[in-house]
Amino acid sequence: MPQVHNGAKVLVTGASGFIGSWVVRYLLERDYSVRAAVRSAEKGEYMRRLYESYGDQFEYVVVADSGEPGTFDNVLEDIDAVEHHAAPITDDPDDFVAAAISGTTSLLESILRKGRSVKRVIVTSSGAALVEPKEPGYVYTEADWGDYSVKEVQSKGANATTLQKYRASKALAERAAWDFVEKHKDQIQWDVVTVLPTIVYGPIIHQVESPEDINYSNQLLYSSITRERSPDEVGGNWVDVRDVAEIHVELLAKRTAGGERYIVSAGAHSWQELYDLLNASVPPIGGIPRGQPGNYTRGRPPYSFSSEKVIKLLGIRFRALGESARDAITSIRERGM
Repeated sequence: MPQVHNGAKVLVTGASGFIGSWVVRYLLERDYSVRAAVRSAEKGEYMRRLYESYGDQFEYVVVADSGEPGTFDNVLEDIDAVEHHAAPITDDPDDFVAAAISGTTSLLESILRKGRSVKRVIVTSSGAALVEPKEPGYVYTEADWGDYSVKEVQSKGANATTLQKYRASKALAERAAWDFVEKHKDQIQWDVVTVLPTIVYGPIIHQVESPEDINYSNQLLYSSITRERSPDEVGGNWVDVRDVAEIHVELLAKRTAGGERYIVSAGAHSWQELYDLLNASVPPIGGIPRGQPGNYTRGRPPYSFSSEKVIKLLGIRFRALGESARDAITSIRERGM
């Protein structure tokens, strides 16, 4: 498929979210035009004010329910590419899986019907879609699929854990995208790319009115400085939101990127490593637990994720953990949280 050049118009779903708002910013900075799909006019107006310097290069449309069939039919005119970050909201953890699948398939069905000028669709999946019980030291690659959680949810139903439901929802939603492409390969004129970030830290630029509006990964990060973690509490595999957004934008323009999955992870950390990096910040940010400085023998995740594929393709260099965590905490504090 041809790459999507600067100046093209990109539909961004979930545009008012943590990752989506950064993708919008980087698209605009690189001279793309953006049509942002948001859940309410309030969120759209916040984004319009945030990007008012870009004039008519930015516009928004309200899509209240991204899982509703046909909901994207009327927003695809003149769209050259789609960045899909939206996930349907549900208050019931038991609906995670169905909501995630419908949010992906309803968009692809609309593109098939109405996306006459679309060339590429980039879908945000998750490293959670890969996770299976493995021996310590295992390194996940794009060849992995989290079928264990899918089987657990299928067998236990409502009794499966929330984590199992979340992992299953990510795996099944991504599989639904690839199954759709295979089923309609003789009809579609565009390709699909999936991006699988691990835990995403970094500064927030989206609308945040309360702590609940902060993305879960940054909530996890911030709670680690308000409640000191024990040396045995496991940290995470992480990546900075700005690197995730940059990769999304760069993949639009890379001709050879189509039809592939890409893991996006900067590495693994223990909470003590995080504390030491934050306490060494210049200028200091204050209020960070000391823990047991230099004690890195415990608390690292037992597995990791390989970003070799996307690094080789794009030549990306990931931000450092200290920078990402510092910027995340600073931006949260600036919001008065």
